Amino acid sequence: MILALALCNKVFAFHIIGGEMIYKRLTGNDFEITLKIYRDCSNPEAAPFDDPLQIYVYNASGILVDSLVLFFPGSDNIDPEIVNPCMTVAPDLCVQEAIYVGNINLPPSIGGYDLVYQRCCRNSTIINIYDPIQTGTTYTEHIPDPGTLINSSPEFNNLPPIALCAGYPFAFSHAATDPDGDALVYKFFTPYNGASYDLPDPAPASPPPFNHVIFVPPFNESYQIASSPAFTLGSTTGWLAGTPSDLGQFVVGVAVEEYRGGVLIGTHYRDFQFNVTDCTPDIVASAPPEINNCTDFTVLFDNESIGTDDFYWDFGVPGVTDDNSTEDNPVYTYPDTGTYTVMLIAFPGTDCSDTTFTTVHIYPQLIPGISFENTCAGSPVNFMDISTTDFGTITSWQWNYGDGWGSSEQNPVYSYEEPGNYMLIFTVENSVGCIAEIYDTITIYHLPFADVATDSACLHTSGTVFDASVVLAGNDIVDWQWEMEPDQYFSGESFDYYFDTAGVYLINLTVTTDKGCVDSILDTIIVNPQVVAGLLNDTVICEGDSVQVFASGGTYYAWEPPSGVSDPSSPEPWLSPDESTVYGVIVTDGCTSDTAFMQVEILPAPHVIAGPDTIVYHGQEVAMYANGASSFNWEPPDGLSDPFSPNPIALPDVTTLYLVTGTAENGCISTDTALVYIIPNCFNFATVNAFSPNDDGVNDRFRFITAGDDGLVSMEIYNRWGKMIFNTNDIDAGWDGTDGNGHPQELGSYIYVIYTSCDGKEQRLSGSVTLLR
Repeated sequence: MILALALCNKVFAFHIIGGEMIYKRLTGNDFEITLKIYRDCSNPEAAPFDDPLQIYVYNASGILVDSLVLFFPGSDNIDPEIVNPCMTVAPDLCVQEAIYVGNINLPPSIGGYDLVYQRCCRNSTIINIYDPIQTGTTYTEHIPDPGTLINSSPEFNNLPPIALCAGYPFAFSHAATDPDGDALVYKFFTPYNGASYDLPDPAPASPPPFNHVIFVPPFNESYQIASSPAFTLGSTTGWLAGTPSDLGQFVVGVAVEEYRGGVLIGTHYRDFQFNVTDCTPDIVASAPPEINNCTDFTVLFDNESIGTDDFYWDFGVPGVTDDNSTEDNPVYTYPDTGTYTVMLIAFPGTDCSDTTFTTVHIYPQLIPGISFENTCAGSPVNFMDISTTDFGTITSWQWNYGDGWGSSEQNPVYSYEEPGNYMLIFTVENSVGCIAEIYDTITIYHLPFADVATDSACLHTSGTVFDASVVLAGNDIVDWQWEMEPDQYFSGESFDYYFDTAGVYLINLTVTTDKGCVDSILDTIIVNPQVVAGLLNDTVICEGDSVQVFASGGTYYAWEPPSGVSDPSSPEPWLSPDESTVYGVIVTDGCTSDTAFMQVEILPAPHVIAGPDTIVYHGQEVAMYANGASSFNWEPPDGLSDPFSPNPIALPDVTTLYLVTGTAENGCISTDTALVYIIPNCFNFATVNAFSPNDDGVNDRFRFITAGDDGLVSMEIYNRWGKMIFNTNDIDAGWDGTDGNGHPQELGSYIYVIYTSCDGKEQRLSGSVTLLR
């Protein structure tokens, strides 16, 4: 049960907000002890107030001498008020206060007593200390020896507000009252730690000295809450002031020291959790912080205030009293140019009024202007600012060129890469905040595309060099300037030139359109030297053969005579003349030409005859013969007795077309063919009418004997009662005179039935055979 209660406390112990302990001397050695505890009630799972709780009493030696059991007296919710009555705080804060009171008798004791109550843990969302979920608190009071000093502790007069508004100044009196009239000094202190996550309610609590919480940098004892300016605490007044800057929950400790006759007799401690939250002002005066009127003297004021419909405007004109209004959005006409400070008061004459100021600039007559000239793509454009202003000076320029680029220079230079019409946007601003804008269109002209052509560039001839440039519709080329090496200049659309020397002529053409756009081209005219045809070698070929030849030296070729030429315009044709021929090839580059000659000599080919085609039975030899040449070669060599003989013997297994190549004494060859057609040798077989299976090696088996291409499908033997006693499809097996089980059969006659196959045809034959022994 104890373990279960401990685990339950661990789970629901995140609740401590703050607290303090107070003692009051009664009669004799009796003291009234008050313990104020504050808990977070916004979380329904937070731990409840202890019921009961125990305050442990230690003497000066740290020995536990007594304890005070206090039962839960009930609790009250604390209204989350804020110091500024004109603010609205977020409604999700909930804090409860429980005040435990009890009496205890403390007899005189040297060094006095320390009363201690410890509990864990603090809210896990506290941001100015390390590990708040593991950090508890200690509330303690030191009571001086009752036998030597009669005293009651001081008591703080006010409970600090639960909520502070981020970004708004905060001031609070943390002053205390001492019932004995002792002098009080205030200071920040680092709150005490106590208990732990694993032991949230120690019994007994630990005696002094106590550990302190550990601040997370930049927080420390003198800077316990994020603030700017930082919080201060008046040492003699207890006045706490500062402006919280960050949202969150912060633990703050305040101590008041008690002096009697200049001697410190005690210190009273309070630690408390401040919740810095977003607060909403009930009344907010708001208008644009600055208004620039660069056109006239009349201003329409835009009132952005909230929380009231009651306003007072002062338009800031010096020396007059009627420059005011109570309208929501007034219109006012200023008497002259200049800068005016306008005051707006929302909900005037009340504690929650709010004031804001607007600066109004009356500076008309900023006139934008630009100057430029249309030009060609790729050429620089000089943009000029010609704007004027009657007040201040022009301080800012912004050019939008209309092609995705721009400049902030006053007079920029820019080149457009592509032709077209571009919308210019030019914006200027002067030193008094006026801004003006102007729009214009710039036209970027198309460039011409320079090009050169010539009708002839041949050696020792005149040619015309002329302009081949291209320009888009709506543009015309109006000027042509030519330069040709060496140092020759021409103008106009074309010029004539005589090429007396072979080589490379550099030529430059510059063309200009009617819009002034220019393009140039550097080109070359190549004049080739006199063509020289490459030498051709005479050749010898056999009758009916071809030879490939290779001409060179030019660009174009023409062979004569064209007969027997595979392609008369090719530099690499095949020549196939019927007789010995002299060929000439004209080689030219389109300007000059040359001719080369060669002879093709034709040698006679032999007249080879291979004899007639022949039809024979399979297995029958054929005598081949050939004549008309001095040597021969038969292919394929299969089935030939000698493939190099003019008269070989052929015995092919299948029908074969033989090719015989004959070579004459001059090396020329000729061919002929001879077909040997093979037909099957069918129905050329025999049998015996008697046999004697006595193993003498003579006529021991009855067989089917063929001299041709016949095959055995089956051979069946029947006795005289018609019973089949033997069968086989093996042509070499034969019948040995036994039945299928190896039993010798008796002497006598037997019937045979034989099925043969040849050339895809089957035949049946039957007869009788005599078995002799």
